[in-house]
Amino acid sequence: LRAGADCTLIACGQMVTLALSAAERLAKIDIGCTVLDCHTIAPLDKHGIFSSALQTGCAVTIEEHSASGGLGSSAAELLAGENVPLEIIGLPDAFGESGTPAELMGRFGLTVERVILSVKNAIARKCKATCNSLHEQHARQPIEHEHHRQQRRNGKHGIDAYGLRNPLCLTEKK
Repeated sequence: LRAGADCTLIACGQMVTLALSAAERLAKIDIGCTVLDCHTIAPLDKHGIFSSALQTGCAVTIEEHSASGGLGSSAAELLAGENVPLEIIGLPDAFGESGTPAELMGRFGLTVERVILSVKNAIARKCKATCNSLHEQHARQPIEHEHHRQQRRNGKHGIDAYGLRNPLCLTEKK
């Protein structure tokens, strides 16, 4: 439904509209999200989810269903073994409650704000994994990567592109 390079949003049902709204707001701060409409959980669009998540490097599932045993669990099984951070937004494993749809969506965190926060968390985890990999390369071959030089020039070594501190990057190379 929408293409982006930073994160994949996988949603079903009413949550597709929520995912699109979050993607629009994230685009305003230069975070591009691919939005997939997973209209069926079984059969699952394994190829679409897998290829998009690998391409963007992280994913967030959004469903108005239990977080366990639904879309999020299916995506987690599919991406197991890949270095792709996954955040799952869904209902907790608890008894149902009564209220208006808007009240229940807010109570259970099915909001644009929660999606935005989950996308930022997934991207931070992706950046941390990338930095870990680069630091492992440093240990084997002590060189300074261009991203460290650029951060040092800008006075932001240890701060990623989203303003988050990465403690793995805080060590200065001499």
